[in-house]
Amino acid sequence: MGKGKLKIVLYLSAIFLIGGVVGGFVSMQFVGSPFKKGPVTIERMTERQMGRMLHELELTPEQEKKIRPIIKDISEKIRQARRESFLEFTKLHQETYERVSKQLTPEQQIRLKEMND
Repeated sequence: MGKGKLKIVLYLSAIFLIGGVVGGFVSMQFVGSPFKKGPVTIERMTERQMGRMLHELELTPEQEKKIRPIIKDISEKIRQARRESFLEFTKLHQETYERVSKQLTPEQQIRLKEMND
């Protein structure tokens, strides 16, 4: 296999990999994990973390009252970071497509577009 073909294979593999990661991330956000019921919500994240802390740290009611808003705030920040991550993955996927497309013949560009539709 020549260098040009190897380069195309590597670029297409990168597109496939990024698409898989983005697709998995999107499905986890909108559909939820196949191991859990429903999508991840701020409330679910907060309750899971609080349940663990209550059990393992044996928090007093007063501690729980002070810690719960902290956990909720951080859960919201995590959710926002995930959204930003998804947007970055989407941009990288588009950049890969655009850069690979420039290296292809017009016929290959059509096939690449069909692969991504």
